[in-house]
Amino acid sequence: MQISYKNNLDDLLALSEDAISNNKQWAKKKAWSIYYMPLLILTVCSLFAFLMDKPAFYGGGIGGALFSSIWSYFCYKNYPKKMAKEIEQKEVFVNTLFLYLLRA
Repeated sequence: MQISYKNNLDDLLALSEDAISNNKQWAKKKAWSIYYMPLLILTVCSLFAFLMDKPAFYGGGIGGALFSSIWSYFCYKNYPKKMAKEIEQKEVFVNTLFLYLLRA
């Protein structure tokens, strides 16, 4: 008896999410991008606003920090899906290329 199973996109997605969730370097990079970088942007813009006496820098700092945080959050949230789709596309390409070479 032969049992066969073909991986689908959900399996690749679960694999990539599991690999990312157990990676300490990835978690550190994610924390830096989502929390520390927006705080740094806000601090630098607040310093410019204080030194130049221009309150517009506060708004720019808040807007920049908010944009940076939201952008990073969505990028890190969607990365496993993107990675799984790229792996699936490469797998289809390799299988197609292999079949083409077999026919030649």
